[in-house]
Amino acid sequence: MTHAAILALALALCSCARAAEPGGGETLRSGIRGRVVLFPTTPVETGTSPSPVKGVATDVFIESEEGDIRRIATEPDGTFSVALPPGSYVVSPKLPPGSTYVPVGRTVTVEEGRVSRVTLLLETRLREP
Repeated sequence: MTHAAILALALALCSCARAAEPGGGETLRSGIRGRVVLFPTTPVETGTSPSPVKGVATDVFIESEEGDIRRIATEPDGTFSVALPPGSYVVSPKLPPGSTYVPVGRTVTVEEGRVSRVTLLLETRLREP
């Protein structure tokens, strides 16, 4: 799969929505909710369904336009959420120790009263020659 196809998949998985915090906590007023996944998980896709995604427990770095950086730990399934004021952020997964994955960061815009959803990829290089 080409980098363009991977990017298209990541964009298709993203949307903006209001959502409750994991575990039934308070509703985020604005922020980012996402998941870090390995992709692809098989060297060849067959049929019409894409290969399954596998969440990765790691850290996520969130850099604001002002250069402030926050480090957020994901849940064991790779999910995370963080309340943030409106603005533009660069969100990147941290490479797990000893891995050879390629982290793919994204720019995410947070709007007032909205939770931006993002899927961050750790490319596994399974399809490279």
